[in-house]
Amino acid sequence: MNTELHIAEQIRLWLTALSTPALAAFAGWIALQQYRLQHYRLRLDLSQRRFAVFVATRNFALTAVTKLQASDEALLAFDAATAEAPFLFGSDVTEYLSALREGYCELLAIADQRQTHENDAAESRRLGSDWAMRRQWFRDELKRAQDVFRPSLDLSKA
Repeated sequence: MNTELHIAEQIRLWLTALSTPALAAFAGWIALQQYRLQHYRLRLDLSQRRFAVFVATRNFALTAVTKLQASDEALLAFDAATAEAPFLFGSDVTEYLSALREGYCELLAIADQRQTHENDAAESRRLGSDWAMRRQWFRDELKRAQDVFRPSLDLSKA
């Protein structure tokens, strides 16, 4: 009987000794799951913010293509919607956004010149041609926008 008590006591000691590493392993597994969850949440948040910049960029280019007048309001809205882009994207996207902004500023300049040269037919034709060329450039950029943003918005690497 004494040996049975001795074996039971040793089993209890072994179980007690094994419970601490088992609990530590379980806690480590939970911590790993928490880490993965936070990683996916960060990727989702980043993707949503990046996608919002993409949508704003497409809307801005559409505005340049579809509106007959360029406006400072559209430029200001674009600037506000893309303000955090340097923190969300690499230089390829930020350079693209700068080029779009610069192109729209050229539209604004052409619009201002058209108003001051309303009575000069030759200058009005030249400015009208410049306006049409710049709007065509924006049409082309609408197609290019997906290619520029695609690497940053690709969720297949998640």
